[in-house]
Amino acid sequence: NTGWISGSNGEILKSTNSGVNWTAQTSGTAQILYSVFFINDQTGWVTGNGGVIRKTVNCGTNWTGQTSGTGTLLHCVNFSDENNGWITGFNGVILRTTNGGVNWNQRNTGLPTGNVYGISALDTSNCWVGNVSGSIYRTSDGGNSWTLQLAVANSFSDGIHMFNANYGIYYADPTAATGQPFQYRYTTNGGTDWILAANAPIVTSEYGVLNAWDWLDSNTIWLGVANVVSGATSSKVYKSNGGFITGNFTFGQFGGAPSQDGLYSQGIGFVDANNGLMGTNNSQMNRTTNGGSSWQIVSNPV
Repeated sequence: NTGWISGSNGEILKSTNSGVNWTAQTSGTAQILYSVFFINDQTGWVTGNGGVIRKTVNCGTNWTGQTSGTGTLLHCVNFSDENNGWITGFNGVILRTTNGGVNWNQRNTGLPTGNVYGISALDTSNCWVGNVSGSIYRTSDGGNSWTLQLAVANSFSDGIHMFNANYGIYYADPTAATGQPFQYRYTTNGGTDWILAANAPIVTSEYGVLNAWDWLDSNTIWLGVANVVSGATSSKVYKSNGGFITGNFTFGQFGGAPSQDGLYSQGIGFVDANNGLMGTNNSQMNRTTNGGSSWQIVSNPV
């Protein structure tokens, strides 16, 4: 029932009742905060513009700064335990800590200089990332070297998650906004092969959205969509029933105020098989109580 969201002007909000009510927390920064990650109910990190990293050890009551050593935008943060964590950012930045963030060190040798987005770390040695070019890279030596596993031209990595050393899933943009499948892929051998999911949805004026996905397990996965038609008032959230291997995809629609950029999900989080929340690009909050079959606009927490 407890969750956090982050946003503009250093905003961090916490809910203890599945998003019915939200309480503002003091982050200590005015930078845009893009990614928040909690390893347990007390300890979490948030990252954002200007190389900002903030950490809490008391459920967000206090947030303290950590030194990233970079001024670039930091997009995604992921920890495998309270000590070992990774952060990705613009310009090929990848940071690793082995002491909870007391020290952060660059670990991007061998990576191209493009922006790095999705990230999934199993421990201090094994980590997978996706980048702006629709590629997946893996390290098995703590980031001292990286191996290219997949390259899909004209795509864009939105997220990657490894459930264990062998099985993982990957969420990326189609190679064109219409007539091509979403790059929903899976691996059963640690990324040696990344296989396109059977029946991956064919898009119509749609793209994926960075980190706009969530999962309960390897079978139940939700994936947000960007409807890029200017003035669009509806978009989709796809759901995988049975995982990417089975390839059974359904979707629920959500509505929202039109904008020049279209309508798209900005972040998704589920607490169980039925109840989830989603933000959108028009600062709107949507809620589902039926596993994503339908979505309703709820009161904005800000």
